[in-house]
Amino acid sequence: MSGVEEIVGLLINTLPLLLKIDSSLTIIDFAKKIQHQMSEMMSYDYVPLSNILSWSGLGKDLFDTLFIFENYPVEMNQKNEEEEDTIDLSLLNAIEKTEYALTLIVAPIDEIFSVSFHFQNKYFQRETIN
Repeated sequence: MSGVEEIVGLLINTLPLLLKIDSSLTIIDFAKKIQHQMSEMMSYDYVPLSNILSWSGLGKDLFDTLFIFENYPVEMNQKNEEEEDTIDLSLLNAIEKTEYALTLIVAPIDEIFSVSFHFQNKYFQRETIN
């Protein structure tokens, strides 16, 4: 991409993944299956979504569920006292809202993963998600 060195900001790449739930798989095996499918998709990471939609033959939206793995570096409570020209920012509260039926967000925090589910009541009942 011409001029990519001059772009500042968060660049996000989105690819559709069709998952079929196999209840005989353990959660670990299911995660491995997803990882394998995602690694195969990387050969298409440059393709515009409009092309993928036309190739899919779906004729509708590609996404009804959103999975976000936040893997950008975030150093919590780390301060460099030696640097004078720094700005300290603190995140007090963040609200993430999407229009997808189901949104799953996974984020590494220190040594663990934070997992959150967001869903629309017209598609899911709370008991189903819990």
